[in-house]
This record gives sequence, structure tokens and C-alpha cells, in this order.
Amino acid sequence: MRVSELDSDDLVFAARHGRLDALKALLATGADVNVRNAILGDTALLAASSNKHIEVIRELLAHGADVDAKDKAGLTSLMRAAAAGYVGVIEVLLQAGADVNARSDGGDTALMYAVMSGSADAVGVLLAAGADAHAKNNSGRTSLDILKAGRPFSVGQGCWEIITARRGTYNSRIALLLKQAGAEQ
Repeated sequence: MRVSELDSDDLVFAARHGRLDALKALLATGADVNVRNAILGDTALLAASSNKHIEVIRELLAHGADVDAKDKAGLTSLMRAAAAGYVGVIEVLLQAGADVNARSDGGDTALMYAVMSGSADAVGVLLAAGADAHAKNNSGRTSLDILKAGRPFSVGQGCWEIITARRGTYNSRIALLLKQAGAEQ
């Protein structure tokens, strides 16, 4: 099969499903590592990052995948990994130079997505990599505002023991991490 005969979805499909063997074969035939599928605008790296396929991600990065490529909603691979709480993927993407403070079309950052995911480990990794705890999205909300908005009941002013509705988990650790990074109550 010649490269010109490849469907743009082949590489993305292989990445999405963790098919490292197929991905390597496609890349060996000259497939464009940054090709986008027609429907979602996903690159192979975006697809692999959403599905926690670390070895596929490493292979794509080794072949020059754009670590900061965005999907049609403006999300990067780092944002998608943060939204899922995939700490290992986040670390690989950061090591490859992903922009920790990139913004989606809505102005959200990877840190905001990590807060929404309820993953304190993801929040900690992003903050350690220089994520801006003060950044505001297009609605004027910070990561802390997003965390507070997730609470299912009202808590007193200054209370850092916040419960998020999304996962229903106690997230005092996320609140503490944001506070230590300078987020204001």
C-alpha cells in the first residue's frame, strides 16, 4: 500500500486502540505523524493520549508528533490526559515539551481539566511543571473556582475541604495543592 492510499483515520485508529504494531508499520510507510481525522480533527497523539497508550505516545513523539496540536475544541493531548487523570501520560507529554499553560477554545488549561477530573496526582504534577494556578478561563473562572463549583453543598468561607460532584470524592488534597500554589480562596 502506498502512503497516498492511506486513509487519514488509519494512523489515528491505530493510536486510539493502542495498536503499536500497526502504528509502526504505517509510520514506516511514510504516514504523516500529524495527520488529522476528518470527524474530530484528532491527530494520532491526541487519540493515544485520550486512551492512555503510553508506548504509542512515545513512538509518535519519537517520530515528531506535534505535542501541542489541538482538536476541534482546542484541547491538546495534555488537556485530554489531564481530564482523564492519566498521570503517566501527563508526565510523558510534559517531558516532550508540552505547553503546561496552553488554552482550549474556552480558555481552560490542563490544570483546570485535572481539577475537573478529581485527580490530585494530576493536579500536583501539573503544578510542579509550572501550571498557572491563577489562570482564568473565558468565563473568568480559575481552577479553584472550578473546584468550588463542583461541590454539592455550600461550605463556609475559607473552607478548603471541598467535595466535587463529578467524582463524589473528598478533594481537600486538590484544594491544598492549589492553595500552596497561591490560589486565593
